[in-house]
Amino acid sequence: MKTEKIENLAPATCGNAPDASGISELSEAHLQALRDAGPGAADIIAGWRDIGPEVLVSTGLADLDALCGGGLPFPRRVYLVGGPGSGKTGIAAWMANTLDYSGEFEIGWIAVDEEKDDIAMRLSQMRGNDRIKLKDREPGELASAIDRMARSGIRFYESDTTIEKAARATSRIAEVTGKRPVLVLDSIQTVMSNALRSHATLTPREVVEANVTALRKVSTDYGMLVLATSEANRAAYREAGQGGNMMAAAAESRAVEFSAQTMIFLRQDEKDQSLFHCDVVKNRAHQKSRFVVKFDPVSHGYTGVNLGDVSAARHEAEIAVQLKRASAKATEARRHAVTVVRAIMANPGITKNALTRGVAGEVSENRLPAVLELLEGGLVTVAGPNNSREHYILGSALPADILWECPEAAAVEPPRTPINE
Repeated sequence: MKTEKIENLAPATCGNAPDASGISELSEAHLQALRDAGPGAADIIAGWRDIGPEVLVSTGLADLDALCGGGLPFPRRVYLVGGPGSGKTGIAAWMANTLDYSGEFEIGWIAVDEEKDDIAMRLSQMRGNDRIKLKDREPGELASAIDRMARSGIRFYESDTTIEKAARATSRIAEVTGKRPVLVLDSIQTVMSNALRSHATLTPREVVEANVTALRKVSTDYGMLVLATSEANRAAYREAGQGGNMMAAAAESRAVEFSAQTMIFLRQDEKDQSLFHCDVVKNRAHQKSRFVVKFDPVSHGYTGVNLGDVSAARHEAEIAVQLKRASAKATEARRHAVTVVRAIMANPGITKNALTRGVAGEVSENRLPAVLELLEGGLVTVAGPNNSREHYILGSALPADILWECPEAAAVEPPRTPINE
């Protein structure tokens, strides 16, 4: 049987060898087994010499950077998980724009869930361009946006481009420019991988698992940051903010959870729709926590907000809603009051029963007493025949806001002596 000296084995193979003291030769079968086994831990650690120190990159989300010890580790697999309207694509664009603005990254983007035009608009706003002017195609604004984005390292791939192809192309561009590669996938449920090309029919779960496998491989093979969005399952919608298991929130498969090195569950605040809650439910080797960001629709940017400030902001929002409702009720009551004033002016001495019938189309019988109180001293009641009570208007005593709506009532006076009520 053919044999080979141990000292002739490659270092990567020796790292997996058992204690070989006293053994000078291994059989071909043993050598092949060692080759098939792959590198050992020592070999992996030795490879870190070539990679160099861990690189931390700013994401544009200060709270996330802090949780990761000063920046997101590179390379990394990051998932943004949430329901429709939870800010997944917007925050992915914000993170990609921050990386791009540093000038140190080449970024490939497979856009399926959102049109490339919409993402380009988001990025242009982040660079300072005006959304309305761009939509109106103003030449000066278009020229400004083109100039700013011409220096961008973000490139969009067609929606049917596979994860593997986009990753390979982005990595090659990064090699040429001397930058680091980043791949954005929107979303893991809808992008394509090579495995999907070779299988005509796959279940939604199999699609996600195939894509996650591809994502994991390109992240490792090319040493790249992969930022992927993922739809949340329906149970996560219901449990959001109620302490549910957000680790299992990704739709179709828990492969997302297992693959993620950083996983963030996103949801929009119920009270203030400019606020987005970010639950870092997985963050390998770093801290997990919750933070909140505020969205600015003009700059399309996201800034951190203290949780205490969120409570205060929510309280202010609730007060604003209450004030708005109160204002609406006051407006409606004033309109009803003007209706009653004009009805009395058209029928001086009208009785309450007749007034109730006369304004029934606009003012209900139940609301009429409260409306009459709004007239204050401007409503005068005098004694009528058969113990009836007649109603008149004293314009000079009507509240100013009612006179503003009904100026013709200012000079009206009752003809008779009021009843003491």
